[in-house]
Amino acid sequence: MKPRHHDKTFIFFVILALGLAYTATDIYLPALPDLQQHFNVSVNQAQYTLSAYLFGLAFAQIIAGPIIDYFGYRKTLLPILSLFVLVTLLCAIAHNLIFLIFMRCIQALTAGIVSVLARASFIKRFAPQRAAYILTTFGPFLVLSGVFAPVMGGVISHYSNWQGVFIFLAIYSGIILLAVIKYFYVNETVAEKIPLTLSSVLQTYIKILSHPAFLQCIVVNAMALGIFFTYVAEAPFIFHALGYSDQSIGLSFIPLSCSFLLASQLNRLWYHRLKIDKVILIALAFVIVGMLIMITPAFIKAHYIMVMLGIAIAAFGLGLATPIAYGKASLLFPDHAGYAAGMITALPFIFAVLLTLLVHPLCGNNVAMLSLFLSTIAVISVFSYFILGKIS
Repeated sequence: MKPRHHDKTFIFFVILALGLAYTATDIYLPALPDLQQHFNVSVNQAQYTLSAYLFGLAFAQIIAGPIIDYFGYRKTLLPILSLFVLVTLLCAIAHNLIFLIFMRCIQALTAGIVSVLARASFIKRFAPQRAAYILTTFGPFLVLSGVFAPVMGGVISHYSNWQGVFIFLAIYSGIILLAVIKYFYVNETVAEKIPLTLSSVLQTYIKILSHPAFLQCIVVNAMALGIFFTYVAEAPFIFHALGYSDQSIGLSFIPLSCSFLLASQLNRLWYHRLKIDKVILIALAFVIVGMLIMITPAFIKAHYIMVMLGIAIAAFGLGLATPIAYGKASLLFPDHAGYAAGMITALPFIFAVLLTLLVHPLCGNNVAMLSLFLSTIAVISVFSYFILGKIS
């Protein structure tokens, strides 16, 4: 273990590593319409680059826990993060859409493993209560990728092309790699190493998924990730059809991200006082109100800034609920931190993949249909959450 005064540096760069999975998504969203035109494909086909990425993230969450808990944290992080840098460069030189989709899936696999490892590493370095506080307090700053990454991606694609976005991402992740080589150390002296066999892996996952409270946390994350990725998959094409530039599309994600971040930081005021059940109902109320505002341009003469206002209000509600769910889940299985950290996002990402495949066929750049779709996701998620609560 390195000296304790390195804790702040450790937290900073591990949070950045944790955020790579989201940065790699957010930064290229404004360039999606340009990518569609570059390869001369349909909107659905262009969105496959996002769906493939989310699928890779979901699969990574499942396999990451067993790999990390067996091989160790540092020995897993360095080669996987190095591979992320390499695959990101390969995305930049993709000569056709199929190759890009494949590279995006591999990129997501590496980013997902890094994300799970980074989240679980706090449990290994700090005491459980402090680790939960760190994740609840600093984890939401990952949402800043939703502020800076799309803006940066919009600027890069405007002045260069979509390939430039991936080159920038490779340089950024390379800097993180150099930092974690120096500062990433955790306590890996575990009393019992879980064998990397199919039966032991399945038994561990069954144990985790048999816990109703953990399943409730998964549902909260599924609601947040489902709504977020469904919106970001369709919104660039809606705004592009209205004549907005890549830079403007990038800027349109700022209210969403800032609203989520503001709400998540308010959690610090009631983290130990407010019950999560009440927060879930509050979150649902904000989502419904946000969708009612978001839908207004479809029925009355209103500026499309109402769409951004509506999703920002919905994001505020999600920002209230998600960090508490992460903090609660992180304490349930400290002995299997890698497994738990993976599963808390694996199923939500699979849920998001299905939604991104459905959103354009069902909504077709129609903001009213998109609002209805997102409201349905929220209602079903909250209903499922309370059903699971009755089971426990």
